[in-house]
Amino acid sequence: MKQKKSLVVILSYIAAAIFILNGVFKILNLFPEFDFMEKMNFSKPGSYNQTAAIIVGILEIAGAIGLLIQSARATVSFLLILLVVGAIGSEIGADFHIMRVLMPAAVFVLLAAIAYYDNMIAAEEEEEEIEHRFDNVKQ
Repeated sequence: MKQKKSLVVILSYIAAAIFILNGVFKILNLFPEFDFMEKMNFSKPGSYNQTAAIIVGILEIAGAIGLLIQSARATVSFLLILLVVGAIGSEIGADFHIMRVLMPAAVFVLLAAIAYYDNMIAAEEEEEEIEHRFDNVKQ
């Protein structure tokens, strides 16, 4: 179980780094040519629609922070999966290029692995706690 915990922590740090960078890039409008929000006219500096890019950037940074909190990790990873599904759909809708869909798809798999292993660890810990309580009752 210790290996699974280490794996989840490492995957969480990787995902957090990705989301922090992506969120900062959206908020500061850096590298707009790589951002689907640019194609949808959501990240034009000074435009009313830039607010949507800033909100998504803030959500990504908040999600990254949530991934680093052990008790919130599974829930936050599920919520970020919803955000990534939106990104995949937007990439497909804006201008389908398989290479531009691969990054959000890889992040989707990363978040799914975090949620899966985090829930597996929680279930194993709960099972151990129940066994420990049962052993104490038998004595």
